Amino acid sequence: MSPTTVSYNGNKLEPAPLINFSKNYQRSGDGTKLGSLFRIVVQGTLMAIKGSPDSSGTFYTGSNYYPDGRESPSYFETMTEDERLASILRKQEAIRSLFSNDGYSFEVQSGDGSQPLKCNPRIIDISFPEGIWYDLCPYTITMEADVVYLNGTLDGEDDFTDKINQANESWSIETIEDSDVANQHTYRLSHQISATGKSYYDETGTLTMDAWKQAQSFVQSRIGFDASKVSTSIVGDLSSVNPYNHVRSETIDELNGSYSLTETWTLSNTPYTETFEVVTNLSDGNTKVNISGSINGLETRNSSMVITGSKIDNAESRWNSVKSLLQTRCQNYSGKTLNINPSSYSITRNITTGVINYNYEYDNVTNVFTDAINESIQVTTSTNVDVFGEIFVLGRADGPVLQNLGTKRGKTKSLSIEATFEVTSVSYDNPLLTTYLSTLNSIISAVEPSTTFFIEENNNSWDVKTGRASFTRSWKWD
Repeated sequence: MSPTTVSYNGNKLEPAPLINFSKNYQRSGDGTKLGSLFRIVVQGTLMAIKGSPDSSGTFYTGSNYYPDGRESPSYFETMTEDERLASILRKQEAIRSLFSNDGYSFEVQSGDGSQPLKCNPRIIDISFPEGIWYDLCPYTITMEADVVYLNGTLDGEDDFTDKINQANESWSIETIEDSDVANQHTYRLSHQISATGKSYYDETGTLTMDAWKQAQSFVQSRIGFDASKVSTSIVGDLSSVNPYNHVRSETIDELNGSYSLTETWTLSNTPYTETFEVVTNLSDGNTKVNISGSINGLETRNSSMVITGSKIDNAESRWNSVKSLLQTRCQNYSGKTLNINPSSYSITRNITTGVINYNYEYDNVTNVFTDAINESIQVTTSTNVDVFGEIFVLGRADGPVLQNLGTKRGKTKSLSIEATFEVTSVSYDNPLLTTYLSTLNSIISAVEPSTTFFIEENNNSWDVKTGRASFTRSWKWD
């Protein structure tokens, strides 16, 4: 009967050591199997005058069962008793050197010549217990492997694609209280996954993938939005929300063989979030109501992280709806009836972040010119003004001598109108004299003197760029 042989990278260990195989599973906290691990413990004995490695530290790599080519262990090296310790030390060095490399083929060959049991392990430790090391020296080599090959094929007991020994996965949902818009529900969903991988060597001894990449492969197979985590939440009403603003961040720890990824979504029943506030002021007898707000567009991506709806596009879509609601919101929250046109406004857009900020002010002044943003109409009258002479006397401390001439100045009245209109196109015509000419004539008719008069001043101006229009007319009569 031929004996069993044990070798590593083709280097035989003789006499053949005892082999202890054990298998355990790596599991997550809920008991799910993440991977399997074979633990191989080799317990052998180095003999000073025979075996492989020999006294020079050279391993036997031939195909016979023993270094001398025979089937019985009758080979002995010639050495003095004083040389035996040195032989043991050389053999220890050879063992340490051989097993300093991970991933070589470790084989246990049965004496019947059938396919060996093989694996490509990672070396855990090598130990030589204390002793006099004269004739014999025990040794123990501890290894671990993720798979073993039986009868020349990969062990089919388990099928773990990614070689990992630890993993964690968690989901969290929290409410975002940053919206003043009725019926808007916004939440933040976080998904955290981490794993620690193992360096895996294939049958040829090739490191197929670094440990952290094994962990990365496992983690990335589990990323993405999971609607079931949302549907079972008790945080709020999540029945109508959709995921937006998908963001991922990853951490690679090469030395520890670990990889972690965090992804977050904003859950909302609208593709935007919005906040606004309304401030009411009483000034100069008029009520002014200011509304300022912010619209944050939310971004949509597909499973490949390609943007299918940008933040700014979704913000613009909401803004197109909101701007027609501003005057109504101001009236509802102030309780005042307000001019339909704002007296002033400003809009800012951040294209990168998809944020639109706005600030509008309305007042309760009813405009005569319907589309005017603001307007001013002033009437000034001057009557019963004395005509007098003013005579300067040199050295008179009380000033000039005033002399009544016994008459009055002519009566005067002036009309001054200013209005600002939104400029939508270039026009060189004053709208007070075109669009609102009939309204202007009505004002003039109501203001001008009822007696015979002379028009002393008749001016108008139009600023094409700013939309500021003005009209001035003055009358004089006796």
